[in-house]
Amino acid sequence: MNRILLFFLFSISTYANECKELPYFKINKENIQFCTIKKSKAIVSKECQHTKCKAIYVFDNFDYKSLELKSSELTGGRNPSTLLCKKMGGKLELGASSLGHQHYFCKFVDNSMISTMSLFDRYQDR
Repeated sequence: MNRILLFFLFSISTYANECKELPYFKINKENIQFCTIKKSKAIVSKECQHTKCKAIYVFDNFDYKSLELKSSELTGGRNPSTLLCKKMGGKLELGASSLGHQHYFCKFVDNSMISTMSLFDRYQDR
């Protein structure tokens, strides 16, 4: 019975982070696979699908209500989604897909990454 329960719990947690693969993005000369987490629709580095990563932890647990983007911080065409990354303790990384699309990602201390637009979407939903 315990084995069945463990299998069931593992299956639920795996499904919760099930990813739909996206194109690779070249970041600092390295090809990195990203995917969209079905449950939250966050775009994260693929290793977050099977491990607990800082990117998903921040996405799910950050106190977005206490975070405020002031208009004075957005002068000069600053991107609000990249500013969020910095306020959440991440480092900005610019990636380029094989299709020529450029996208900013927020990289955390465990090297996991999340799309800055995913963070901004979550911030707007607060």
